[in-house]
Amino acid sequence: MSIVAIIDDLFFLVQVQDMAKRAGVPLRSANTVEGALSQPATLAIVDLNARQSPVQPIIAALQTVGIPTVAFVAHVQADLKQQALDAGVDRVIARSAFARVMPELIAQARHNKDGCETVTGSPPAS
Repeated sequence: MSIVAIIDDLFFLVQVQDMAKRAGVPLRSANTVEGALSQPATLAIVDLNARQSPVQPIIAALQTVGIPTVAFVAHVQADLKQQALDAGVDRVIARSAFARVMPELIAQARHNKDGCETVTGSPPAS
């Protein structure tokens, strides 16, 4: 099991990395489609407010290859939350609740590991 995180807020990324490390789960960071798909992953975590690069193409690529995706966003951004769900994100969580829910997400990903497709390779054609 491994997690790919698309998070450009370094302070928050360190918190997520620490939670994953304590759970014994490898976590790597990516900010491009190629980076997100460069190694197998059983779960993707996406910051819908990432500013370094647009997350929509990354979400589309993750969905195309079947990597379960959880996103987080400010609770007041209902439109952005709905756009993510419409794009195929499996679950959208308020940023304020994310740290509390992260252990549950890791446990679910561990439990579903055998049923989750892990994929590497080239990003889907645009």
